[in-house]
Amino acid sequence: MRSRIANALVATSFAIAGLHPTAQAARPRSLDASIAIEHVNLIPMTFDGLLKNQTLVIRDGRISDICDSEQQCTPAGARIIDGSGKYLIPALADMHNHLDGFAFDGKEETRQRTRRQMLRQYVMFGVAVVRDPANGPFVLKLRDAVNRGELLGPRIFAAPSIIEGSPPLFPGPRSFTSPEVASQYVRDAATRGFDLVKVYSTLSPPVFDAVMDAARDAGLTVAAHVPIDVPLDHALEKGLRSIEHLTGYDVACAAASVKMQPSRLDIYQGWAWCTPEKIRELAALTAKYRVWNVPTLSLWDQTVTDFDRPLRDAGEVGRYEHPATNRGLDWLYSLYGPRERAGITGTRSVRLALVKALSDAGAPLMVGSDISGPGYTIHREMAAFVEAGLTPYQALRAATAEPARYLQKEGDFGVLATGARADVLLLAANPLADIHNTRKIQGMMIQGRWWTQEQIQAELDAVLREYAEDAEAMRLSRQPSG
Repeated sequence: MRSRIANALVATSFAIAGLHPTAQAARPRSLDASIAIEHVNLIPMTFDGLLKNQTLVIRDGRISDICDSEQQCTPAGARIIDGSGKYLIPALADMHNHLDGFAFDGKEETRQRTRRQMLRQYVMFGVAVVRDPANGPFVLKLRDAVNRGELLGPRIFAAPSIIEGSPPLFPGPRSFTSPEVASQYVRDAATRGFDLVKVYSTLSPPVFDAVMDAARDAGLTVAAHVPIDVPLDHALEKGLRSIEHLTGYDVACAAASVKMQPSRLDIYQGWAWCTPEKIRELAALTAKYRVWNVPTLSLWDQTVTDFDRPLRDAGEVGRYEHPATNRGLDWLYSLYGPRERAGITGTRSVRLALVKALSDAGAPLMVGSDISGPGYTIHREMAAFVEAGLTPYQALRAATAEPARYLQKEGDFGVLATGARADVLLLAANPLADIHNTRKIQGMMIQGRWWTQEQIQAELDAVLREYAEDAEAMRLSRQPSG
C-alpha cells in the first residue's frame, strides 16, 4: 500500500534547470533519468510525524512517486541513494534576508562576487528559497540567473527598496509623503516584476492605506515594519501579508500614556510594556487575519551591548559571515546605542512569549535571519522557535511548508509529496526529536542536482577560503601606503 501522501498532490510537468559549475569546488554530476532515495524515514511536513522505510522517486527535479520500500517503486535505471537509518525533509527557506553583497574595496565586481558567495553558502546549509524584502533591481537579475541555472543559489522572491515616511527611521531610504506617488511606486514594482513591496516605520497612515490599496490592485503582497503611527489592528485589517521582526506589537504593548516616537531612542522599546495578558490579546487579534510573522529572533539576539559584542563576534556565527559583515553591524550599533540595545536584550523573553502565543493562537510563522551567516542562521532561528516553546515540527514547518503557503505555492515546495519540487535534505538524525539535527546533512538535492556530504563540505570550504582571502585583502587595504 502506497504511503498516505503519495497521491496528495497533482504532479506538475516542467523540469528544473541544472546548475552551472563554478571553479571553486567540485560540482555534482548531472543526474540520471531518475533518482530514488530508498529505505529512508520520510518527514513529509504534511502532518506531524514520519513515515518509516520509504522510497522517494525523483524525475526531472520533481517528486514523481513515494512508496513503502517493500513496494519497490524504484524505476529501472534510476540512481539509488541508500537512506537507511536516515531522515528526509524538504529543503529550507529563509524568508527575510538581504542579498546586497559587500563592495569592501569599492568595486562592483567585488559586490557581485560576494553576492555569489552568499547564494552558494545558502545552498550548502540546505536553503532552497530566500525572500529579500527590500532591495534594488539587481536582485531581479540574481533571481533570473538562478532560475536559468546560471548561478548556484536558492530561488529568490524579492521586493524593491522600502516605502518609508518622513523623516526616515534610518538615514538613506527615500521618503514617501504623497499617497499618489507611493501608489505609483507600487504599480511600477509590479510592472518591473517584483513579488512584493515593503512598508517601513515612519510611513503616515494615509500613505500606508494608499500602498495597501495599490498593492491589492496590482496583485502584490505587502510586508511591513508596521508603521509607528498605524495601529496594529488597522494594519491587519488592511491586508498585510507579513509582519517583520515582531514590529507593531511593541507599539501596541506600550502603555496608553506612552507615545512611541519615530526615533532610534524609542523604536522597539515598547516590548517592555508587554504583559502575558496583552500578548495573548494581540496573538488572538493576529490569528483572525491571513498574516504571517517573521520574528527574526536570531537578529535580535545579535543586537547586544558593547560588553557582549566580543562574545558575539567570537562565536560560531562569525565563521560563516563574510568579514565585511561587521561593518554593517558597526553601522547598526551606531544607530542603536548601548542603552537601546540593552532594552532590546532585556525584552528577549517577551519576543519568545510572542512567538509562542502567536503559534498557540493559530497565527502562522516563518523563519528569517535578516543578517549574518547565510543559511547557517536559519538553523539557529529554528532552535530559537523551539526555545520559545514550539515543537520541532512547528519550527521546521515555519522553514518549509509555511513559506510555500505564504507565497501561494502550497504543494510546489516545502513538502515531500508527489508533484512537489525535489529540493530535499537527507539527515543523519531525526529533527523531530531534536531540531539541531537539521544541521546533520548527509546529502541533498537542490534545483535538480544531488550533492553528497563530501561535495557539500568541499563547496562550503571553498566559500570559507574566499572569506579568508577577502579578510586579508581588507586588512591590507587598511595599512598605510609607503
